[in-house]
Amino acid sequence: GSGLKCPSLEMSVSPAPGKLGDQFAGPELERYRELFKGARNGNASAVASLLKGGINVNVEGPRGATPLHIAARFDQPEMVSLLLAHGADTAARDARGQTAAAKAEVGGNAEVVGLLRAEEEKRREEERRSERRRCRPILEACHANNVAAVRACVAADPAIVHLVGPRGATALHMAARYGHPEVVEVLLASGADPRAVDSSGLTAAQKARQFEHEHVIALLLSAERQGQSLRPPPPAAPAPSAAPPAAAASAAAS
Repeated sequence: GSGLKCPSLEMSVSPAPGKLGDQFAGPELERYRELFKGARNGNASAVASLLKGGINVNVEGPRGATPLHIAARFDQPEMVSLLLAHGADTAARDARGQTAAAKAEVGGNAEVVGLLRAEEEKRREEERRSERRRCRPILEACHANNVAAVRACVAADPAIVHLVGPRGATALHMAARYGHPEVVEVLLASGADPRAVDSSGLTAAQKARQFEHEHVIALLLSAERQGQSLRPPPPAAPAPSAAPPAAAASAAAS
């Protein structure tokens, strides 16, 4: 609808996004009413004061809308910027499953859409950087053929076998690239997906084939078949005249 109803006593709020908290009452209810009203009307000073006081910027109001949904819906770019600066979640969805950007698009609010899309891309890039930092130890261990270190990485963080580093390479791509069959076996036993592709569209087996690591190729193709895998690998690339120099983890998938 076009209007906004202030949060009611029956509305649940999440102290953290996505979790229901205690119901509002009394002065607290009034503060949240002011937050939603300010988001709609673009009252930056009132909203900034509330945010400075620690109010939850991602609280869910009527129809699951957050203040960011409201500011986007009512074409308030300065308010959107203020809320984003205080941690408003661009991925939050209302009861219709819409993000704030989707709300702005429906309303034809181009400036707001641009702000929200830019913030979404910024956060995606932050997530990618965080993932690369998280998987760096196992990539380095795979590059160095340090089986004990690979086992330790997996034991500490089982999901690490699915993370991607530079150029979309997984730990399995790294081990395949440098021809380390024991590391490949450890990774496969830990749930690494032999069908995962890097940013060039290559599986670990295809990466191993580029450098003619035949034993590794056999291991990976067997794992692919067991997993009802993909297409056959491409023809082998010409063998390099000399063994490739040791590379840093950030260049390993090149």
